[in-house]
Amino acid sequence: MIWPETAMPFGLDEHFYNHIEQKSLLNSIHAWGIPLITGGYSVDAVKQDHQGYPIIRNAVFYFSPNFKYADIPYFKTNLLAFGEYMPMGEEFPFLYKLLPFVGTYERGSGPVVANVIYKEKTIRLGPQICYDSLYPGYSRGLAQNGAQIIFNVTNDSWYGLWSEPYQHQIMTLARGIEVRRPLIRSTNTGVSSAILADGTLLQNSPIDQSWSHTYDIPYRNNPTQTFYTTIGHLDWLFWLSLLTVLIFIFKNKGDHVRN
Repeated sequence: MIWPETAMPFGLDEHFYNHIEQKSLLNSIHAWGIPLITGGYSVDAVKQDHQGYPIIRNAVFYFSPNFKYADIPYFKTNLLAFGEYMPMGEEFPFLYKLLPFVGTYERGSGPVVANVIYKEKTIRLGPQICYDSLYPGYSRGLAQNGAQIIFNVTNDSWYGLWSEPYQHQIMTLARGIEVRRPLIRSTNTGVSSAILADGTLLQNSPIDQSWSHTYDIPYRNNPTQTFYTTIGHLDWLFWLSLLTVLIFIFKNKGDHVRN
């Protein structure tokens, strides 16, 4: 099971396991008998931010049915500016005093693949939290690190129900096409969906409604790396295309002047 970003709006670290909400969640997972992947918060028991509050991380947790982590949590790497961090805030802490509502989330360490055991099979899963999906290089890193399936958990409730949920869905699913991996997307109010490695789009959820679905996701044990994954970003292609267009424009302009 995959639940969305911040589906559990409280700390899910081990030092919270004796709290009533966490106990209830762990008991439910044990009764279901299957692993749960869910968005939640990691709240540091020791470290504090510049305001003296415990360090918070936007996280994905992997729970097994035996009251333990199936793998270590993943912390969101690409944070949302002015929502989860202040640009230049570390260099100029006074900016946080000017805008005290800005989050001080700790950044994750990059694309980390988790190993989750289900029915005696180990599945290598590549996590994205919301904004992570907008960075092609991040998903490329998941593929390079051996992810068999990529999944994305997202909170789209900030942006209403008109265009952003659909834009974010398409931009996220594009990452699966680039690296030729199945990609599963779980949102709270947006579009939950899945895409196969060959680009087949599976059933979409409705917008802003309670919904669940079971997907059949075929995947390769040792998926090959795509050309894009191997050579990296195609920034050079953009600049080459731009240069070609500029040469064409100036050449035509010169021909026009001579005529």
